[in-house]
Amino acid sequence: MPAEATGDGSAKIPMIGTTVTRLAEAPRGCWQGFLKWMKMNLLLVLTIIGVLLGVLIGFLARMGDYTDDAVALVSFPGDILMRMLKMLILPLIISSMISGKMSSNTRYQ
Repeated sequence: MPAEATGDGSAKIPMIGTTVTRLAEAPRGCWQGFLKWMKMNLLLVLTIIGVLLGVLIGFLARMGDYTDDAVALVSFPGDILMRMLKMLILPLIISSMISGKMSSNTRYQ
């Protein structure tokens, strides 16, 4: 039987094979708990907000009537990004194929 916790927040050492679980004090208000969660998961919240804003802006941008020059100016950075990704991924794939082939080619003595 594990030892009981005292009222001052300290706990006695439990018996072997048992665990002591201390629960944090519940937040006093609903908003305080929500704000605490938002502070702990700020990167997640900002990522979700960014994705939702990007989708909204993308839908709104499709309603516009753009000239060929404007489309070319906007698509140029995307084309550069895709080329950079291809330049990065192709050597990684080839080097992993070569190292995999060399590691499987073992000689028996």
